[in-house]
Amino acid sequence: MNTQHTPGPLHIEKFGGRYEIWPKDNGQVHTFVGITQREPDAKLFAAAPDLLKACQAIIALLDGSQPKDIPGALMVAQSAIAKATGL
Repeated sequence: MNTQHTPGPLHIEKFGGRYEIWPKDNGQVHTFVGITQREPDAKLFAAAPDLLKACQAIIALLDGSQPKDIPGALMVAQSAIAKATGL
């Protein structure tokens, strides 16, 4: 599956009562990614690329296509969940 999406990392900017999600600035012009009025939704949206990476790491670990790096896969997943929940 080859899904086109905005690569991470993404960050959140708050403007008044809304949250905007943008790619991290690396000196290039980026397109706007999304907007929401709820901070939890903004955190989840911004964490989406990290959550995808975490799922891919866990699947690779379980299907045997990658060396068994359970601590590494767990660390990727825990980091993504922390970003999504703000904890």
